[in-house]
Amino acid sequence: MRDVTQHFTTLGVPVMTRLRLADRRVLDTLIDAGVARSRSEALAWCVRLVARHQGEWIDSLREALVHVEKVRSEGRTPEVRPPPLRAGAQPPNQPGREKPRSRRVLSRCAAG
Repeated sequence: MRDVTQHFTTLGVPVMTRLRLADRRVLDTLIDAGVARSRSEALAWCVRLVARHQGEWIDSLREALVHVEKVRSEGRTPEVRPPPLRAGAQPPNQPGREKPRSRRVLSRCAAG
């Protein structure tokens, strides 16, 4: 027998979304038809509708994501490498190496 943890909540959590005009029209139509009282409620209704009618597909998608996470965790950890240098860029100073001064600074020192 497998242990199963289930979480139950009635808490509604705010979520930010960016919807195009056509998507907002769908929500507004649901409000005008009396299906929902606000865009927030209309969007929640749409999510529940998709979950109800596409539940099997959503479950399959969740199972696939579990497999993806498993494969990722089994993969080797990448070496930590510094980012590649841009063309003409100098590597960062290493301990024991002095950074060369610019010509402008050298000319000021000689003139001073």
